[in-house]
Amino acid sequence: MTLSKLHYVNVGKHGTFEGSSTPQSDIDALFEYLGKNNKRKVLIHFHGGLVKETDGEETAQRMIATFEGTDVHVVSFVWETGFGETVIRNLDKISSTALFKKILEIVSRKVGTKLGLNVDGARGMADMGYPEVREELTKTRPLEDYEPVARGRSNQIKESELYIIEDEVFQELEEEINTKSEVAILLETEAPETELFDQQYAIDSTQRGERGPITLAVLKALAAIVVNVIRRYIRKTDHSLYPTIVEEVLRELYLADFGKWMWSGMKAIAEDGMWKSNNGLSGQQQHVGTYFWGKLFEYKQKHPDFKLDLCGHSAGSIAVCNLLKNAFIQDKEIPVRYIFLLAPACRTDLFYDEILTKPTRYEHILMYTMTDEGERMNQLLNRVYTHSLLYLVSGLFEQETDMPILGMQRFLTKSNTYADPVMFEKVSAFFNDENLISPITLDAALDGFRCSSTTHGDFDNDPLTLASLKHITTQNA
Repeated sequence: MTLSKLHYVNVGKHGTFEGSSTPQSDIDALFEYLGKNNKRKVLIHFHGGLVKETDGEETAQRMIATFEGTDVHVVSFVWETGFGETVIRNLDKISSTALFKKILEIVSRKVGTKLGLNVDGARGMADMGYPEVREELTKTRPLEDYEPVARGRSNQIKESELYIIEDEVFQELEEEINTKSEVAILLETEAPETELFDQQYAIDSTQRGERGPITLAVLKALAAIVVNVIRRYIRKTDHSLYPTIVEEVLRELYLADFGKWMWSGMKAIAEDGMWKSNNGLSGQQQHVGTYFWGKLFEYKQKHPDFKLDLCGHSAGSIAVCNLLKNAFIQDKEIPVRYIFLLAPACRTDLFYDEILTKPTRYEHILMYTMTDEGERMNQLLNRVYTHSLLYLVSGLFEQETDMPILGMQRFLTKSNTYADPVMFEKVSAFFNDENLISPITLDAALDGFRCSSTTHGDFDNDPLTLASLKHITTQNA
């Protein structure tokens, strides 16, 4: 089915009309249609960044079909996409290399040894050789049995002791890793051919037979990873044992080419690209969102009874927050009736600054998202990263580890990673049974509060969630 130009806006390069399949004339025609057909309710939908463009168009089509025959006109923004697809593809590439597997073995064993990890019925990590650690890492949820012990033992370590632990790990690795060891061979043979590996840690073949400065840099990096994992446990910013190890390995040895650049680039589109001022610009140089919003503002001026709802899924929530921010900057604010946030990937401080503390910008907010248990069970990539995409964003792609992400219910009860304690208090107090909806059974929920998505990417595909949006937006309130 062809996607109707009356129901979608395609965003081009850097948020402009360049490369977009939506010219300004299509947006003009859309508003002419709204006026001629006396449309007084519009829902603007921003899909997430997990999907490729064709999937984004399919989601837009699904949104259109959901509201067909109602008095709500849906407009879906098809914007910068493919982030999640790229992340999963890169994770798969990295995890298939012998070097990554070996690094995980080394870090897991050293973390386990320094935390004294052992459990009933299982050998302690200090007593396990690398083959046994390797076997543990093949489990569906690696190191899960050791999680309670790691949490308890880390409480007995002071941060001031970490420099001693780091020095111990370095010395141990210096004895274990020589030019003939497996990891050294992989650093010389596989690492230079692995495009996602930070090449400053690869060993040049001319250094064979020597312990050159690059080898020492690797030892320092491995020791730092071990200490960073333990530090996060001490500070209660860990994401469980195995996911935290994976995050820290990627952050130290792979992240430069892994995905942070793409996450930042996608956020730039949602934050500024779509919404920059069009003053002095013309044609394809203009920013799509700003052009659309200007037309919508004019429409609201002509029709005071007009009602606007916004919906953002995953990274689409970043677009929603910045839409409202830039509407204020450009003095073109339109009060929003309902803001629907579906598994939002925006940082909590962005939501706090642009929505929660600006009550004149909205009437109601509803958030549909998974419980923390659901986030932990939603494996982004089996046996590689065993939590959800939002956990990976929080632990890897933002500047600080364990960055509060709005859609993660963990941060509604966990205050220690908030720079501003007042922000935590207000955000955690704001969400309650009246506006926070998690996947629950049909019989247990009222109309508008039904949701059955148990994976991060499915919230704007989930029939019950879509039915909830339809029920609420078609009401007269």
